[in-house]
Amino acid sequence: MKDTEVEWTSICGQYIKIPWTEIKGLMGEKQWKGEDKLESVSGRNKNMVPELAKLSEKKFWNQEWEKVSLPIRVNKLHYTEYRIAKLLRKICMDDRNTKVLEIGCGCSKWMHYFYSDLGMKNIFGFDYSEIGCKLTKENLKLFCDTKAVKNIICGDIFYSPFKERSFDIIYSFGVIEHFENPVEILELIRKLLKPGGTVITTVPNYEGLCGLLQYVISADMYHMHKRIGLKDLRSWYQTLRLEPLKIDYFGSFSLTASVAWEDFSRRSPLHYFLSKFFVRALNVIVTLPLRVIGYEIESSIFSPFLLAVGKS
Repeated sequence: MKDTEVEWTSICGQYIKIPWTEIKGLMGEKQWKGEDKLESVSGRNKNMVPELAKLSEKKFWNQEWEKVSLPIRVNKLHYTEYRIAKLLRKICMDDRNTKVLEIGCGCSKWMHYFYSDLGMKNIFGFDYSEIGCKLTKENLKLFCDTKAVKNIICGDIFYSPFKERSFDIIYSFGVIEHFENPVEILELIRKLLKPGGTVITTVPNYEGLCGLLQYVISADMYHMHKRIGLKDLRSWYQTLRLEPLKIDYFGSFSLTASVAWEDFSRRSPLHYFLSKFFVRALNVIVTLPLRVIGYEIESSIFSPFLLAVGKS
């Protein structure tokens, strides 16, 4: 590839070549610095090849999304999804004209939730998996109008087409941990946030039981994640001057929400079925009483996620 060109993926999901001068216009004059070797708060050289900063490859995600069957929706019977939906409704209840962006929207069920359940029509999605974006579009077509579909953009977060200070709410569910330097991704997200905007981040709690299970089930899958703790999130939010509204463990108990059990299917179908059945039954037994009484228990050992909510 010549220095004067960069490969980009269009909204239609096809690769095209755009000159650096046009990328400069897309990103905004202040954000573009040409060939200068600038240091960000994350400490990474801005000219580092983006692929070297990722712990998982696009090929992996394309293969994962090919296994998904549509339609997909938020399942409020699932305790963790119920908790996330409840949180989003509380944060987004004021203004339906709010401009929202999902980072990592591949095969997203949450864009549909924002659009249909929360009535927020000005929502965008961004992901670097072509298949993931295609499935998200097809899923939205089943429930929403064509405007929402047009707002799904396939591309690389290191070459974001959005100008700075564009969005009121930016959320990412299980994204930043797939990078060698997660604070760098938070920094890129921070730049896209309007003054007073809200950023919502969840990552798997791999310092607890879910991390141990994932390592036992698939060490390869485990190593696709950067292990992140509460101290890390608090430090990064402080560094990026994000006012923390909530940074804590999230979810009382779940052995499916942040653990990929698919590797068990490679051992034997019966093994996989019995394991999945047992785990789901255990999830229901533990979480159903908590949901009935409305009691929420977060802990470093059993909570499947870490949650960070902050304002710029």
